[in-house]
Amino acid sequence: MEELLKLYSELYHVDFIDRLGEGKDGEVFQTNRFTGVKFLHDLEYYNREIRAYRVLAEIEVQEISGHKCPRLVFADDTFLAIEMTIVQPPFIVDFVSA
Repeated sequence: MEELLKLYSELYHVDFIDRLGEGKDGEVFQTNRFTGVKFLHDLEYYNREIRAYRVLAEIEVQEISGHKCPRLVFADDTFLAIEMTIVQPPFIVDFVSA
């Protein structure tokens, strides 16, 4: 993971300042731009999550049943990385299993 973070950081001129979490689908890191970057472990998970973010953006959903939804900032298919806004609890952050 360290090498992946270094390559992403160099390519997109971003610094990773904290590890926000991990799950079965991937790991999330906070950037110096107050965004989170989720690196997914599998192309299928990545595609599923990207579809969810794009649908939510298209219909302008910012909250579901009182839970904030992060917004897609950027996606990189090569890194299987999704950069998103960071939201305060309560929030929904995992769309892969949805």
